[in-house]
Amino acid sequence: MKSPLGGKISRSGPLTRKALLGRVCNRIFRGSRFIQAASPSSLSRPAESDGERACSASLHLVDKPVILERGESGMFCRVESHGKPRFRTVGRIGEQPASTPADRPAEQLFSGILGETKLLEKGTYMKRNKLRELLKTIFFPAWLFMVDLLPRKWHVTVDHIRVFGKLPNLKHPRTFNEKIAYRKLYDRDSRMPPLVDKIIAKEKMAARFGDGFIIPTLATFESPIDIDYDALPYPCVMKTNHASAANVFLMNRPADAKDEEMIRRQLREYLRMDFHAASEEWAYSKVRRRLLVEPFIESGEHGLVDYKFHTFNGRAFAIQVDLDRYTGHRRTIRDSNWNEMPVEYTFPRPSYAISRPDNLDKMLRYAEQIGEDFSYVRVDLYEISGCVKFGEMTFYPGAGLERLSPEFDELLGMQWSIPERN
Repeated sequence: MKSPLGGKISRSGPLTRKALLGRVCNRIFRGSRFIQAASPSSLSRPAESDGERACSASLHLVDKPVILERGESGMFCRVESHGKPRFRTVGRIGEQPASTPADRPAEQLFSGILGETKLLEKGTYMKRNKLRELLKTIFFPAWLFMVDLLPRKWHVTVDHIRVFGKLPNLKHPRTFNEKIAYRKLYDRDSRMPPLVDKIIAKEKMAARFGDGFIIPTLATFESPIDIDYDALPYPCVMKTNHASAANVFLMNRPADAKDEEMIRRQLREYLRMDFHAASEEWAYSKVRRRLLVEPFIESGEHGLVDYKFHTFNGRAFAIQVDLDRYTGHRRTIRDSNWNEMPVEYTFPRPSYAISRPDNLDKMLRYAEQIGEDFSYVRVDLYEISGCVKFGEMTFYPGAGLERLSPEFDELLGMQWSIPERN
């Protein structure tokens, strides 16, 4: 039997030993959510070079350190939040306050997860309620482990109930999130896996629209052990080809072998991310996981603005704009004429005015051409130095588990035509 979205329907069957072992290992390697600040002694202060002051420190996810690098553009760090269905950015490290004594260095971490600013010093944990966080650390991984063992349909249903508090209508899906759940269960379109692979997707976009349409890939690696730090152009960003928010920003070459190993360890953790096991996003199960390196892109006042075009059969219905991703994430939804829609989608709307991008018409044309072959796909684009750049394509935004205004959930669902299954 074929799915109305294309490809064969794959129904939930018995869990094989191999699949069970894979889910057990995936859950074990996810670790904890505790984040501790670097101690003052861990901060090194090398000599200034060409006006750029470099500084490195380490944050720890229990025993999983993450490298920080600071140059003229500030200090950056990407760490994991191990909640489902995706891994998210914790924040951006700002410049050291001028009033902080030299013997008590501290950094200000703007946390998109906690939604508040904390001043981190030695031994300080980012927790509002230690007991609650402790209970989460004990019971949440156990809960995720049990859910991952469920057959696919049960897994998707339980996740939907956990987030939205109600059963999803998987037989006659109406809302946008229900239709994403439907796609996760039944859509096996063979065109999707290459397009969720960041490396292959960029190659396809460059072949179709030219090399100037993509952010160049400086290097690719099969494993963190293959990375030659001497050959990398700095500053740069290292990321995985299959995951979201799995980046390491390097403003300078790592100081020593210890720092290099910290980066490799973090990248190994990123490569273990499995969105198929975590949230049944089938296309990612067909991606060969690799690492890629891209140039670091300077951002403006509100960070690198991300324009995400929700396209239905080649028509861009809504534009999702993400700003201030590291200092207090804001999100606004616009129509194709740049009129703001009065809805909230996971993150609060910005209180300041958002200017229309100069290349909006060109971005709309690109997004609609890319999305014309699919009933739904989100196309992510950037406007960098007056040029439109391709970001990525997403077939399961937020795994269908992101909260948005109920009216907007239904409105987006109405745009997505899914014929009923026999």
